[in-house]
Amino acid sequence: MANLWTIGTELLRTEIWIQTIKEKNMNKPVSIALLVVGIALLAFGLQASHSFSNEVSRTFTGSPTDKTMWFLIGGAVAALVGFAGLFRGSKSI
Repeated sequence: MANLWTIGTELLRTEIWIQTIKEKNMNKPVSIALLVVGIALLAFGLQASHSFSNEVSRTFTGSPTDKTMWFLIGGAVAALVGFAGLFRGSKSI
């Protein structure tokens, strides 16, 4: 008959294993979503950088509009975090 310590240890290992599986399964979709959102924001930012209002702003101030910069910076950060999330090493127990 197995003692309680052995049963408790096995249950704990099983729970840790299940939690690890759940974490690995959730990290990938979140990373993919961040990558897709980042690419979309970059596309919007690039398109906004060629707009008439952006050209006017660049003519008078020498820099693009704040909206364009936020699209580009946010898109780059989101895409990098998503890309890093896809290819980072998994944690082992």
